[in-house]
Amino acid sequence: MERESIPGYGIAGAGGEGMAGKRRERALETAIFLFLIVPSMILSFFAVRQGNLSFTLTAISVVARDLALVSLIIFFLLRNGEPVASIGWVSKKTTQDALLGSCCMSLCSFW
Repeated sequence: MERESIPGYGIAGAGGEGMAGKRRERALETAIFLFLIVPSMILSFFAVRQGNLSFTLTAISVVARDLALVSLIIFFLLRNGEPVASIGWVSKKTTQDALLGSCCMSLCSFW
């Protein structure tokens, strides 16, 4: 049986890890689950406390929510052993694009 056919093998690591691999996989699942829930909880806490939200706080919460959804997509791809190129993500200029996006976000949120 090939390694790629074992469900969840892409996250558990290179064979023979046993319980440590399962524990790491569960920790990753829990972290992604919390990453999906915690930003909205924090946003609702500030909304109740302040009465209204600033643009900066709203923009940061939207970015956090979107990053959580992207991490969920990446998790599913890794869990199924599929490359990210299978959904059209290419890494030609990843660092440059991430820096450009960060700069644009900071300029728009503080302007």
